[in-house]
Amino acid sequence: GWEYEVGTSCRTTIAVIDTGVDGTHPELTDKFTNTVSRRFDPVTGVPAANNPPTPACNHATRVAGVAAASSDNGSQIAGMSWGAQLMSLKVFTDASCPAVGCTDAGCLTDDAGIIAAINYAVSFQNTAAVGKVVINMSLGGAGACPGAVQTAITSAVAAGVPVIVAAGNDGGAVNNPGNCAGVIPVGATDSNNTVASFSSRGPELAANGLVAPGVSVLTTDQGGGAASATGTSFAAPMVSGLSALILSSKPTFTPAQVSATLRGGAASIGVAGFGVAGAGTLGNTAGAGRMDAYRSMRLAIKGTLAGFDGEEKPIAFPNPFKPSQI
Repeated sequence: GWEYEVGTSCRTTIAVIDTGVDGTHPELTDKFTNTVSRRFDPVTGVPAANNPPTPACNHATRVAGVAAASSDNGSQIAGMSWGAQLMSLKVFTDASCPAVGCTDAGCLTDDAGIIAAINYAVSFQNTAAVGKVVINMSLGGAGACPGAVQTAITSAVAAGVPVIVAAGNDGGAVNNPGNCAGVIPVGATDSNNTVASFSSRGPELAANGLVAPGVSVLTTDQGGGAASATGTSFAAPMVSGLSALILSSKPTFTPAQVSATLRGGAASIGVAGFGVAGAGTLGNTAGAGRMDAYRSMRLAIKGTLAGFDGEEKPIAFPNPFKPSQI
């Protein structure tokens, strides 16, 4: 996919609504030059004074690295979008989060903070400093999509901002806000190219989502190092990074076009019912299939996958030059 776009053609910014990114990490520090990060009180939604926010734990730093860690620098890892900027929007309370190793049950937030963060990110859409915004929410909880959260998401999508959300890690129904209308929910695959057993699933994934690698993903860690991370939390930023690549090459694309490009380029993982909502189990389990950066970027640039002969980019070899011999 990077042969088509590395994220530098048009400015894009991935807003990480999460526990707060470690902006001092050497792979991430340059990503915040043109953006303004904020912490929002989870209950009231009021922005706090300690900005940029200090991380509540390492979760957001790991998410951010998957999406946009600096690349081609001989250090650590490569983020999905080399050229994307980052915006850290902290919505979790320090008291509820372990200092390291945030767990699904160990960090708490509320709708007001999430809504405020969404609205804040959208306010920068199409500005010179931020460019095209992609929202990543590697968070969620049980139950239906809250009405107020849905309103904020609907406004974001109407403003042209794709909203990427982790599907959840309980193996059951897609968590909210991954089940909200207009979002792109993301499940997780493992190194065997199968859907991880913990990956949440359901008709929302079939209709609107896809899956991406989410088991033992090497990424940035709080304090400047690297770590292996597992969960749909780390599959989602892969898709957010690819969304940023798509928008960098096609800045006029709407969220619906970004979704169609992601899903249209997704690769089959070989189970009956692939990509068809309600047909077999794969649609509910893996959405449109596993994210494929090359296929989706080719689809974005070419507008079609017609004539696509395989998974590898065709290379034209010149006819060999053979000088006459005596």
